[in-house]
Amino acid sequence: PNGGALRLGGAAPWAAPGATTRYTPLRRERFYDVSVRDVHVHGASIGVPADVYTKVASIVDSATPTFSVPRAVHDALRAALLRNCSAGGTKLAGLCAKVHADGKTLFDGACYALSAAERAAWPTVRIELANDVLLEYAPDDYLIEGFFTCRAPHTVALAIDAPGDGFTVLGGTTLARYAVTYDRANARV
Repeated sequence: PNGGALRLGGAAPWAAPGATTRYTPLRRERFYDVSVRDVHVHGASIGVPADVYTKVASIVDSATPTFSVPRAVHDALRAALLRNCSAGGTKLAGLCAKVHADGKTLFDGACYALSAAERAAWPTVRIELANDVLLEYAPDDYLIEGFFTCRAPHTVALAIDAPGDGFTVLGGTTLARYAVTYDRANARV
């Protein structure tokens, strides 16, 4: 949704002038496996231990379109957002407001016609990696129009899924805002 590029060899010349380059170390070279430490919503941890994210692997993979997480992470993220809804916070369309008659939400794979204001009401999700690297995952990055099964005009799907394989994948929608350098020589991304 926000563009991206792949450059082979050297640093990314398109990085914003004055931007600080931050690296996170590779846990293993296989699949660019990194350490996801936590996920935050509204400045608070969703409460999942770091070893859950890395049980199988937590990889950087721009070819995977979603932020894919283990089921426990998906459930905790949904619960954190629902707590905000029930605590008098913003009623998020597609989760705790304007829900389909069958009860399926965006977290269940349902598609929703959301206005720009309704999408903007969703919080930025922050993904914490080793070496104090913090990725911002904004609503425009994870509520994607026409994504996967959403064929009706102006409908969005949630680009955060739990395929059940135990992997954490920082996919294309998670990385689109960043100039990502795959630095295998120095075992870092």
